[in-house]
Amino acid sequence: MGCQPNPNKAAVTPGPGNSKRVASKVNRPSTKRILKTQGPDSPASKADRKTDSTGKAPGRSAKACDGKDKNSSQKKPRPNPDNPPVVSEQQLAGYRSLLKNTLKMVDDGKHTILCLDIEAYEHDQNKLTEVGWCMYDPVTRQITTRHIIIKETIKLYNGRFVADNKHRFNFGKSQVMPRYEGLMELHAAVTKAYPIAFLGHDVASDIKFLKSEDMHLHHSVPRLDTKALYCAHTKNPRNGRRLAILLEELGIEYSHLHNAGNDAHYTMLVFLKIMEQNRLDSPDQPN
Repeated sequence: MGCQPNPNKAAVTPGPGNSKRVASKVNRPSTKRILKTQGPDSPASKADRKTDSTGKAPGRSAKACDGKDKNSSQKKPRPNPDNPPVVSEQQLAGYRSLLKNTLKMVDDGKHTILCLDIEAYEHDQNKLTEVGWCMYDPVTRQITTRHIIIKETIKLYNGRFVADNKHRFNFGKSQVMPRYEGLMELHAAVTKAYPIAFLGHDVASDIKFLKSEDMHLHHSVPRLDTKALYCAHTKNPRNGRRLAILLEELGIEYSHLHNAGNDAHYTMLVFLKIMEQNRLDSPDQPN
């Protein structure tokens, strides 16, 4: 687009034949959150408006009569990652098709598989703390993993909701860099490895992060999700299992999750294990 990178900008992932860098602000603007609020209770029916001798509506509490239904103020329960929602048969068929096509793509050896993972401060998701990525070369079968700790947020630690393992990278030496330089390192690695297939565990959230940084994947880049692939692999319609569960069920040893580099590496191992086990099946698998 003719823009020159500067210290307040970060580059984007180019499409095929396009190595130009498009600038974006490094300091992510605060995201406006639209909260779904509950409106007042709907008008009571005629039957509800009838009262008994005590002045209370039959079958309703005094709070309900006052328009303060206790159920209306309760928060919806969060989805349980250990008991994820069931996908439809149509979605599961789509996952099986994805697995079959992915296996062919990997065997063709034309795409480097790139897995990205990020970690953010648990009290403010706009504050990026770590970036990690893992690359698999299908020709050499070599895995390369990088882990970057963001300098501006190095003193911010998680631990209340998720573990903080930023200083426990299992596959090399972590590097401390300013946010801009870290994202530039990611861009350089992707550019060198092109063409790529983009892998993630819940890949949509990783793509959302890239878009927030104005780092847009070209439409031709395949998107691969270990959640969907594992659904197809096991023929289990439950989608959304945590990475740790997949690692355990596939017999992959792991430690220090919630380190961006480790998570990217272990997600890659899950992906490769699924590919390996499906190569042992007949050519018609997954059906």
